Amino acid sequence: MDRSGALGSRVGSRSARGAEPLTIALPPEAPWPTPRAPPVAWYAETEWPRLRQVAADPEARDATYPDWLKGAEKTLRDLANPGIVAERVDATVAEVQQ
Repeated sequence: MDRSGALGSRVGSRSARGAEPLTIALPPEAPWPTPRAPPVAWYAETEWPRLRQVAADPEARDATYPDWLKGAEKTLRDLANPGIVAERVDATVAEVQQ
């Protein structure tokens, strides 16, 4: 018989002696912190030309700021989907170069 209700789950199966499997009661919310992603550098549109200029691989960067912005916003949404917290951090090219 499952006595765990909505808060628990059953682990294992009946033993040879017929004993009930172990029932573990879990809290409704996980007691551990939400996974966090590394901060996402967020550039102003005025920084975009300089970023492309100093990048080691400018051809691998988005050609325009709106293209980059669209991709960066998608990245944040994609990370949030499985419950990962991703934080936008305003950055300048000079700060990132340090």
